Amino acid sequence: MKMILPQIKIPRRYVIVVMIFIGYANMFYLHSNLAMAVVEMTSVKKITLQNGTIEKRVDFNWSSHEKGIILSSISYGRLFSPVGGILAGKFGGSTIYSLGILVTSLITFFSPVFLHIHFNIFIIGNMILGAFETFSYASVTQIFSRWAPPDERTKFVSFSAIGTNLGSAISFIVSGWILNSWNWEALFYFSGVASFVWYWIWLLVVKNDPEDDNRISEEEKNYIKEKVNCNYTNEKLAYPWKNILTCIPFWITCLIKFSVASYSTITFMYLPQYLKDTNNIDIKQIGIISMIPQISAIISAPIGGFVGDFMRSRKLLSITNVSVICALQHM
Repeated sequence: MKMILPQIKIPRRYVIVVMIFIGYANMFYLHSNLAMAVVEMTSVKKITLQNGTIEKRVDFNWSSHEKGIILSSISYGRLFSPVGGILAGKFGGSTIYSLGILVTSLITFFSPVFLHIHFNIFIIGNMILGAFETFSYASVTQIFSRWAPPDERTKFVSFSAIGTNLGSAISFIVSGWILNSWNWEALFYFSGVASFVWYWIWLLVVKNDPEDDNRISEEEKNYIKEKVNCNYTNEKLAYPWKNILTCIPFWITCLIKFSVASYSTITFMYLPQYLKDTNNIDIKQIGIISMIPQISAIISAPIGGFVGDFMRSRKLLSITNVSVICALQHM
């Protein structure tokens, strides 16, 4: 007698959120890899020669200033974030998100080649990588504007955003193991291939909006259209730049994002080098310690998202007040 198992139909909007979550993890995996790779590339290694002599060698004898340039080079590309948002509005969020993943995977894979050619080419490559990563971040807002009903949007954003912390946490552990077992070049090759595979998965699963998705049910499609109140047209948008640039809440949001980005840069990019310089511990231990702040964020972020949606749905707090509390959570 055959046992009939119930078929569980997962809503497509939940699938989209999980895909964005994994995409975030994938991109920040690349960030943390660079930080760990720089530590290994500038560490002094003891090499035993055939005659038994022990010789100290270092792959790159960079100064603190040069290491700072490398670790911050990805952030230079983030100045192009508005471009990513505009492109997402014109061509679709999923399209620009996948483009960002594709370019970052290719640059990551060829980073060792760039570095062996010239230091400046490696820096330029990281800047381009940062720009296209930012395109992906900016396009997420466009994706949620099509897929996420307002009453679910806060927890969707909160859940997907912790992918950045998960990616970094995984990266610190995996990269420490790869660097200890092989070398820093293998780290870039592994990351580039993994990101390229994710690019193809994204293309197969995620669409710009529900109308383009042939796997979504008519019931869910109608529900999203009713809640989001979007006509799914690609008409040209008129951006009120004057109103935006003279809006006080806009500049306050920029200040908050600047503060959060500063914290993220320190924990993602500079903590591994700091641990190496101050404690001189091995690369695997550095990875484990650097992972701790990311684990804390993974636990706290989704709680804030669910609480925010609950407070707003019960009309206990307005959207503005929920946003303010979420902002204070990052300060």
